[in-house]
Amino acid sequence: MAMRLYIKGKEAVVLELLRKGKISQGKASELLEVDRHDLFDLMAKHDISTANFPPEEFLRQLEYAGKKVKAGE
Repeated sequence: MAMRLYIKGKEAVVLELLRKGKISQGKASELLEVDRHDLFDLMAKHDISTANFPPEEFLRQLEYAGKKVKAGE
């Protein structure tokens, strides 16, 4: 029981650090000892976006995608 509480507590702390952008997804995977697929499942379960772009980067990517669509690529 104590070990389960420790694991859940560790998971909560790591996911909160990830949510706040204090650690990377790779670091979170390492700390939780899970692969990226399992981390993404945890992130989805806790409503943490897997794509954490600053608004400027998101807009830049949308613009780039729009140009590719117009060019027929």
